Amino acid sequence: MSVNKVVDKLKPQVGSEVVFTLSARNDGPSPVSAARVTDLLPSGYTFVSAAPATSYDAATGVWTVGALSAGSSRTLRITAKVNATGSYANTAEIAGGTGDPADPKTDNNSSTVTPVPVAAPGAPLIDAVNDSFGTVPGDKPTTTASVLVGDTANGQPATGSNVTLTPGKLSQPPAKGSIKMNPDGTLTIEAGTTPGDYEYSYKICLVAASTVCDSATATVVVAGVTDMGVLKTVEPGVVAAGDKVTFTITVKNHGPSDALDVQVTEALPSGYTLVSATPSVGTFAAPIWKVGTLVNGASATLKVVATVNATGDYLNVVTVSTASSDSVHANNQASVAPPSLQRPTPPASAVPVPANAPWAVLLVMLAMWMLAYRARFGRR
Repeated sequence: MSVNKVVDKLKPQVGSEVVFTLSARNDGPSPVSAARVTDLLPSGYTFVSAAPATSYDAATGVWTVGALSAGSSRTLRITAKVNATGSYANTAEIAGGTGDPADPKTDNNSSTVTPVPVAAPGAPLIDAVNDSFGTVPGDKPTTTASVLVGDTANGQPATGSNVTLTPGKLSQPPAKGSIKMNPDGTLTIEAGTTPGDYEYSYKICLVAASTVCDSATATVVVAGVTDMGVLKTVEPGVVAAGDKVTFTITVKNHGPSDALDVQVTEALPSGYTLVSATPSVGTFAAPIWKVGTLVNGASATLKVVATVNATGDYLNVVTVSTASSDSVHANNQASVAPPSLQRPTPPASAVPVPANAPWAVLLVMLAMWMLAYRARFGRR
């Protein structure tokens, strides 16, 4: 079986009507007893009529095709009004009924058309876009930017003077604390609000045409309070230039909440050259180790292998950060004392020997004898 859909206007004016023509076909070789096509109009359209009217249910979008013998087809025409906003991609899918043969070729079981509406001359337009405010701390009050940022009214930025804002509802109210949408479109998150992902719906309407409206959703992630700690060790403790050392970095979330977007900065000083870095979780691209989310009580490790240079700075410092609120900052940094660097002992300097060494030795011995004689017997 296959389904094909076409539309009479690919660029219809807002407020006008379009006709979607659906063709359901059985290419055989077996007959089908209960074919059906699902075509539920998306939000960009309002149903007007269907022909034949008795076979299409606008509420469910189901077109009851019925029996299709091999090689036969049927057609449905759906007339719809184009709305000012919404989704305009319209998809139809065909399927057989219980007991019908399986369709061996499924790549033609759906068909989509996407008209692009254009504004009617002088028609008012409004557009609300979804907003994402990222992650905010949960241990202190926070106010986001306005949801109106990015929204437009007749092609101009939406403001309190050209649109009216009606807050909707939170997808799930927090168990503790609160999230409130203010008249200017900002969101205020109370300190101590339960961590989680929240969606807040809203609607804007044109001041000059109150029936022209659009809706969108603002998303915000409230981070919990955590205590991220980091430790670092190095092996071996005594090295020579050219040797390799291994730094082991351990980060731990001491809770009580999960830590979001954990990152560790491990920038090797000039006394080392990086050889390899192996994280237990996440990814490392010098100097950042992206750990990701660490649940309460979890830990992760990074092993960094480096070559010891003959000169340079050997004090290695590491820091950890998180998008969540960190209640203790004293354990966000760690360092290890530089390993003892063995330097080669220079060879002893050779004592030059004069060419007439035997005569020189005799002269020295004679001078020493004379001094000793005078010291003992004095002048006579």
